[in-house]
Amino acid sequence: MIASTGLELDPQNPVREYVMDRITLQKLYGHVDAPIYKKLTVQMLGKLCLIGAVKGKNAVQRLVEISGSETDPAKCLPNTIRHRFGNHRLGYVHENAIHRPKTDEEALDQFKLFGIMDE
Repeated sequence: MIASTGLELDPQNPVREYVMDRITLQKLYGHVDAPIYKKLTVQMLGKLCLIGAVKGKNAVQRLVEISGSETDPAKCLPNTIRHRFGNHRLGYVHENAIHRPKTDEEALDQFKLFGIMDE
């Protein structure tokens, strides 16, 4: 799905497994309301995730477009990753199938967080 948009997985940073820890959750989602953050923690803490990077022209904007711009998969356009593979069975906390940055700056911060690039 990603390759069909002209984006490609970055061969310098192969997709790898990552077990979500409390510190990473706090850095990614510490800004959300306490009840939602608590549910996110229950849903994600200790769970296996896949971490990777894509590259290509306007990569962040294009990734937002193909992943879906809403957190709730039901509100995303058909044929987006979140609409096709996510679900919202947990109430306020949506299993949206993909986490992605919204801006280039956020992408750089998250690359550093996950060790995709040096500080």
